[in-house]
Amino acid sequence: MFLKKKPVLPQRDYEGELAGLRQEIEFYRETASFSIKECRIVLDKTGNIVFKDESASKIKDIDGVRKSLLDKLQEVVIDEHRYSVHSKRLNNDTVVYLLSESNAAEDSALISMHQESLRSALTNTQQVFGGLLGKFEEMISESRETAENASEGLAISGDITSGVERIFELMKSAATMMESLVGRSQEISSVIMLIKDIAEQTNLLALNASIEAARAGEQGRGFAVVAGEVKKLSEKTQNATKDITSVVQNMQQEINGSRRNIEDLNEITAATKAGLSGFGEKLTLFQKNSARAVFEILDISNRIFVSLAKIDHVNYKNNLYGFVFGQSEAVKSIDFHQCRLGKWYYEGVGKRTFGNMPSYALLERPHSVFHTEANMLISKCGKGGEKTCSLKDIEESILKIENASVEVAKCLDKMVEEKTGELMKLAISELFSEGRKYAKDSNN
Repeated sequence: MFLKKKPVLPQRDYEGELAGLRQEIEFYRETASFSIKECRIVLDKTGNIVFKDESASKIKDIDGVRKSLLDKLQEVVIDEHRYSVHSKRLNNDTVVYLLSESNAAEDSALISMHQESLRSALTNTQQVFGGLLGKFEEMISESRETAENASEGLAISGDITSGVERIFELMKSAATMMESLVGRSQEISSVIMLIKDIAEQTNLLALNASIEAARAGEQGRGFAVVAGEVKKLSEKTQNATKDITSVVQNMQQEINGSRRNIEDLNEITAATKAGLSGFGEKLTLFQKNSARAVFEILDISNRIFVSLAKIDHVNYKNNLYGFVFGQSEAVKSIDFHQCRLGKWYYEGVGKRTFGNMPSYALLERPHSVFHTEANMLISKCGKGGEKTCSLKDIEESILKIENASVEVAKCLDKMVEEKTGELMKLAISELFSEGRKYAKDSNN
């Protein structure tokens, strides 16, 4: 009588079912393009896992991953691999998470390329800096030799100047003596003129006596003989005075010539003295510049070595990190006494040059820590080509290595600044003092 009717679903239930289907379709649409290197996890509003794919099912610490997702981390670490996290809310209650592992092959190739490029650049820079350091050592030696030669030349120039000054004084004395001789010759000429006058008067008197003797006749004969002898003596005196006058005149001419020569020599000596004085000033300036160049080259050499030591650290870290992350061959453990910086510090130029600097002793601790941590990392993270350390171990060791490396760099910089201050004081003391010893032992 009554036909049996099918039950009719309420409108609200029908709409809810459609909504659920739409969400499910959207879910599969969103996850359809996921690669096999990805895993999917779906959490409900309470944070519980309501879905995980096959890859996610293999995660051992799935609960730890769930907590990381709830903490809204952008990246999670699963079994030593890093996964980036992308999420999409499907409705108010459900969130799907896509965990994508980075493209290991591509990243590895890029990292390897970067490692090799950096290693090549650092090696080239090391070679350039090492070559510069060797050249600077040669320049230091040559500059020292130049400064010493300039100092010796300055001493020789001083001796020559002193000799010229002595000659100048002797020439002045000789000129004074010549002036005196000229005066004496003039006095002699005056005496000769007097003798000549006396001889002429004597001759005249003898002539008068002869005349008077002739007038006296026989009585004056003896007087006439005496008068004749006096006349002869007067004539001889006149002839002698003529000869003496000629000699004196020649002597005066020679004295005047010598005086002019001495005056010329005085002028030449004075000019030579002035020239030597100017040459001495230029040689002194050259000596100062040569000595200053020694100090400047020493400072540059110190800074280059410190830069080279820093590059060594960067290169070693690059090789170490490349090894740890599988991008390079095994790295040899090096004791902090045996590396380039260690040899320089304990037995090389570093000890001789910086041993008395306050920061010298401070370098040993961070340098030791650097190599100790690096060697421990090598030991833990590499055995037979297989990594045995965790990411946490790597991060902790790298943090210690980087901190120690920063301290090493600070100590090196501080040592150079302290050495520069010492060199400046030494330069001021030696370049501006009379007793100079130009940097011969300043870097020994």
